[in-house]
Amino acid sequence: MAPNTKVDIKWSGNKMEGGEVLKTMECLRRRLLAERQASLLAKEEAELMGKRVFTNAKTIRIFTLIGVRS
Repeated sequence: MAPNTKVDIKWSGNKMEGGEVLKTMECLRRRLLAERQASLLAKEEAELMGKRVFTNAKTIRIFTLIGVRS
């Protein structure tokens, strides 16, 4: 193809109207926000579970030491 040659580009028929684009963008934005919120809640729950496991392990060690001394 020579430089400065006009090329006729054919696009697929999947064009979106302006309103559809805005709806799609809004839908994707809301979905992203919802996934972020779910991720934060899962992280907080995992941290809480980790603290509980640590506390339970500490309690078990204490009772084990008390049982050994008795």
